[in-house]
Amino acid sequence: MTVLEHPLPLPFSGLPLPGRNNPIVVLPSPRKASVKAEITSMGCIIEGLEVPGLSSILCTYKSRLEEALGERIGIRLEVSMQEPVPRASLIALLTLAMLEAVEREAGYSFTLREKLEYTSILDAATGYKGWKASLLQALRRASLESAPLVHRSGEGTVVLPEGIIAEAVECMDFEYTEPRLDKHVADALTRLAGLVTLRIADDLRRGAWESLREHWRVEDGLWYSAWGVKPRHGYKTAADLGGVCLVEPKVQ
Repeated sequence: MTVLEHPLPLPFSGLPLPGRNNPIVVLPSPRKASVKAEITSMGCIIEGLEVPGLSSILCTYKSRLEEALGERIGIRLEVSMQEPVPRASLIALLTLAMLEAVEREAGYSFTLREKLEYTSILDAATGYKGWKASLLQALRRASLESAPLVHRSGEGTVVLPEGIIAEAVECMDFEYTEPRLDKHVADALTRLAGLVTLRIADDLRRGAWESLREHWRVEDGLWYSAWGVKPRHGYKTAADLGGVCLVEPKVQ
């Protein structure tokens, strides 16, 4: 049995926009996420959490992993973590646990880079593309590094100083539809959103909390402009798969 125990990675900054590749900031939670994974003779079993649709998503990942390996496998995942938990964080951790179980119990050996590449291929095969795939990879990277970071797909990752953490306060369902924006407005929004996320990453790196609050207020305003998500005082709006979460940054 493979036991994966890491600080729970949480989305913090990065405005999701279809067809756009903006940076994403991920912070660790002080809460530990524990996942026990083992290879079985057949089937796909998820225990410990009741999240609508999660079992179906993970079983699809398993099927795609079987296709990549060229052999049939079964998987059993036992999850222990305190809610609320962003769905993206769950999927990132559980698919990583699935791959590591195969690695340890079936005699494979994967580098960190290979784990990210293989899970990225599985993401695409499962239907996660664009900002959703970038979010999953940023969360996995933060889990493997056990560190806060800023990530942009195709351009790399910068690890931020340790001691910066976040708590998920609430996660809510939300349907992302294509914003009906003029192309020039969408381009300007993309540039501004990317710039604000990079400023937030720099604020976190420097411990500039007053500046951080100003920049996260700007990003929350962009959330309202693009998606109609109203900000809640004292909490940062963050992207999730099929939803949004409210998170709160802290110094450990």
